[in-house]
Order: sequence, then C-alpha cells, then structure tokens
Amino acid sequence: MLIVHGKGYQAEVKGRILEMQVGFSHKVLFEIPGGLEIVIKPGQNTFTLTVNGIDKHLVGAFTAELYKIKKVEPYNLIGFRYSDQHVKRKAVKTIT
Repeated sequence: MLIVHGKGYQAEVKGRILEMQVGFSHKVLFEIPGGLEIVIKPGQNTFTLTVNGIDKHLVGAFTAELYKIKKVEPYNLIGFRYSDQHVKRKAVKTIT
C-alpha cells in the first residue's frame, strides 16, 4: 500500500490506465499489468493506493515503479511512501 501526500495530488483509474497528477506539469500515466487491481482511497491532501494481485513479484515491482515517481522528502513528507515505511523527519533549515 502506498500513501501519497501532497496538496493537489490526484489519482484516477481509467480502464487499465492509472492517471495521476502529482506535482508535475503533466499527468503521469501508468498501464496497469494484467492480474493487478488498484484501489484508490482519497483523503484530505492525500490518497492511498492499494495494489492487489496474486503474483507477489508483480505487485512489488509495480509498486516500486510507482514509488520511484516521487519519493517522500524528509522535510514535509510530500511524495510517495509505503504504509509501513518510517521516514525520519528533518528539522527546518534556519539561518543563523
């Protein structure tokens, strides 16, 4: 399961195409492989992508491709992260 956090981030499944707006100037399109099913649960400034399938290797490979789009950044936690992933937050940079 992937948690995607960011203001204005959206995802939609159209047939066998996953269409996402994740902060780029264009929409990111992914073809969903056969045997996989994607469930999207929207929230406020976030949504959850659940990838289901029989083949664990295919599920993991597809989820890893999605994760590579925009890895979570440690300051505001914006981007893709796994549901069980712990991200060590960094302090805000200050000028001294």
